[in-house]
Order: sequence, then structure tokens, then C-alpha cells
Amino acid sequence: MSLIEEDSFLSIHNELHWDRGHTQFHITHQSIEYYRTSTELRDYRISRDEDSEGVIAGDILIDISTRLWEKDRGAVWFTFHTKTAAGPLSQARFTDAPGYAFFFSHQRRFSEIGRWTPTITTDAGFQVYQTHWVDYPQNDGFLGNIGLQLQKDETIVSARVRSFTGYFRDGDWPRLLELQWNHNLSFGQTQLGWTRGLNDYPFSFLTVGLVCWLD
Repeated sequence: MSLIEEDSFLSIHNELHWDRGHTQFHITHQSIEYYRTSTELRDYRISRDEDSEGVIAGDILIDISTRLWEKDRGAVWFTFHTKTAAGPLSQARFTDAPGYAFFFSHQRRFSEIGRWTPTITTDAGFQVYQTHWVDYPQNDGFLGNIGLQLQKDETIVSARVRSFTGYFRDGDWPRLLELQWNHNLSFGQTQLGWTRGLNDYPFSFLTVGLVCWLD
């Protein structure tokens, strides 16, 4: 849920996690979302619809990750991600365009520093998503992320820089900074995060979440 006047939305989604050790499955179903944006933001994000308000439903996101190598405190993962387009298509926003991505991840855990355990993760891969341009129906680009995570008992603090480098060079070189604090509870996890656009992403937002375990 977002209460920002220029970009407000309320969404309901379902998530399914299946961990088989060396392979992990994550499926998200965006059941329904109501959104309303300002005229300026509508013009910036416009995909197919001239309306800045609507309801979309049916988006499905699938992530499959498998561990290719593990030794001591290091591991290499391969991840495939795909997503459908939310509908109705006449109202779909550019953030809900269909696409797919694949990338490799390297994780390295280090010795404790004052009871905090640091882990550095780097990602490198390729992403494709659909555009609304007739001449260029899709945009391809390279993914590159780097993150630092610190864990102490049930508390996790992380910072990550995410990037996408497209070939149009017309606003498709976004760089994002993400800061997050998580705390594990007996029944779930509390989450607090902040995202800031560094390049080609003129937005920043704060997220607050509570995850409850059902098992």
C-alpha cells in the first residue's frame, strides 16, 4: 500500500515459497491492485492508457534459483525470473510489462565483526521486458547488483545497489539504492526499507512490512 498522493496504490498478492535445499522456487500472484497517479507521473510512466487511475489483476511472477557451487563460506547461484502482464492490458502500466531475466549470483560470508556476520552478494545477468513502442517492442539490458548484509542474532541490516543498463540510453539506465532492516520474530518477520533512485529513477519511497509464517 502506498499513501503518496502522486502515486498511491493498494494491492493484494499471494506468495508461495518452496525450498528444496539447492533449488528454491518463489511464485507471486498479484491478485488485484488499485492505483491512482498524478497527471505528471502518468505522462512519465504512460504505457497504453491515457487514464491515471484503474484496477489491474492477474500478474504472476516466478523465480527459480539453483545453487551451482558451494565451498566453505562461498556459493554461486543461477536464477531465472519471468513475469506475465497484468490486465486488463488497456490499463497496464509500464512497471507491469511482461518480461524475463536470468543472472548469476555470488555470495561470500565472512567472519564475525563484533557479533555481526557480514555477507557480500554480487549479481550479473541479462533482462528483457516489453515496451509500448512499435519500432522497438522490447528492451534488453544487463543487470548488475552488489549488496552488503550484516546479521546479528535475529536482526538483519542490508544495503544494496541495483542497476539495469539498456541499449536505448533514454532513461533506461536506472541505478537504485536500497536500505533494509529486518527482525525475525517467533511468528514472522518485521521489515523496514528505503529505496532511492540514483539515476534514471526520480523516485524514493519507504516500505514497512510484517510477514507472518503459516507453518
